[in-house]
Amino acid sequence: MTEPSTHAAIVISSDALSAQQLTALKGLTGLGLADIKSRARDAQALVVVPLFDNAFFDTNGSMLRQLIEFLDGSGLEFRVYELGSADLSEARDETDLISGAILKNMIDAAMSGPDHA
Repeated sequence: MTEPSTHAAIVISSDALSAQQLTALKGLTGLGLADIKSRARDAQALVVVPLFDNAFFDTNGSMLRQLIEFLDGSGLEFRVYELGSADLSEARDETDLISGAILKNMIDAAMSGPDHA
């Protein structure tokens, strides 16, 4: 099986996440609280998810959509990258930036396609 060529990476930049934000992010991502804090503090990718593979349609698509919706309403500063390689932890190329709305539209279009409706 080949590796999906497109990934989404979500990066949060914050030194001070509230307990409520940490709890919500833990529930959405499955990461530990210390891991979330360190990734946010260091502006590292909170999640890196292959787009449009089987796991995307099973769970990752809805997790990404819920994460973007949470971040949109949280007031946290975040960036979404669409990247073509599997090594995304150091992604910082501005040409790879997309908006949360664009990612949600991509997810909605993929999830409502004829094979996945």
